[in-house]
Amino acid sequence: MRPVYVHAIVLADGQELWPGPNQESPFFWSGNQWQRRGIDLETYPVDKHPPGIRILKNVAGKLRGFITTERAAVFTGSSRGDEAYLFQQLQNTSPDARSSPFSTHGVYASTLAAELDLDAGISASQTCSSSGMALINAMAWLQSGFIDQAAVVGMELPEHQATLAMLRSSGILNTHAEAGPWPITLTENGEGTVVGSAAVGLVLGCEKPPVGLLILGSGWAMEKAGSAAGIHPEGLAFQRSMKQACAGLLPDLILGHLPGTGQGNRAELKAIEAVFGPNAVRVTGTKWFTGHALGASNLVSLYWAWQLLAEGKKEVGPQDELNPKRAKKILVNSQGFGGQATAFLVEAVK
Repeated sequence: MRPVYVHAIVLADGQELWPGPNQESPFFWSGNQWQRRGIDLETYPVDKHPPGIRILKNVAGKLRGFITTERAAVFTGSSRGDEAYLFQQLQNTSPDARSSPFSTHGVYASTLAAELDLDAGISASQTCSSSGMALINAMAWLQSGFIDQAAVVGMELPEHQATLAMLRSSGILNTHAEAGPWPITLTENGEGTVVGSAAVGLVLGCEKPPVGLLILGSGWAMEKAGSAAGIHPEGLAFQRSMKQACAGLLPDLILGHLPGTGQGNRAELKAIEAVFGPNAVRVTGTKWFTGHALGASNLVSLYWAWQLLAEGKKEVGPQDELNPKRAKKILVNSQGFGGQATAFLVEAVK
């Protein structure tokens, strides 16, 4: 099977996923609502398009220079389209005719395909594992020989009040007055999740780049638990996806899904112990800092892995502690509502 490499990875303007120690988190809770210093929507000119589309146009501009062939396709992962735009239009007696297509997750793929002048745009919507499934689809197209390059984009703007109300009523939202990514623990107890926006794009190819990541393995599994979140207490889907991705290899570091909820954290940590043994692998995550970007969260974690492996940055933990041990192989996990789990084992190009 042909190897698949990550050639490049980009972020939307205004989004920072790697601060130095003692910098403030870009996501915080204030005035009884979520605020962010991440993606700054004011940097995108107001036009006929909703915010998500404008942000994707920005990401497309950053990806364009890395697409070097006409035999390419774009794959997107998002839970939904521009939710805020849809709710705004529903309040109008004569909503914009584009409010329906603009509110679907598929519009992101078609927008990017048009911006990048590509003939195929494929979307995946598996809640919090959406961008992971988009990545798996892109790998399959590359390895089949259908395309020579793939652009994979994870996109989510979940801070709309409807999403927050849903998360709050389900009891998984961290609503502490000082809540933000900082208080979220990686332990089995969890303190609730904190949402955050993200737009991350990467370029895949089968040709070895001078700098990048090699995807050593990928895995996916569907949970069969009957819980509302679709998570088995022992993390059975996590177990299957990790085993498939690692195929006997031992990662040095796991970037877990770890949403901050007690149920989610416990299930994943139990699954990791079942697969690798107790304390066999270091485990951390990104949501303590970035917040939970839902459908884009898998690529947020992959961006973190890129910085550790391809750029050689030191690992930062929830307490801003630098881990002196460099990871060489990193496993990236995700699992969404409904139970779809994905896993990717990556290392730096050698």
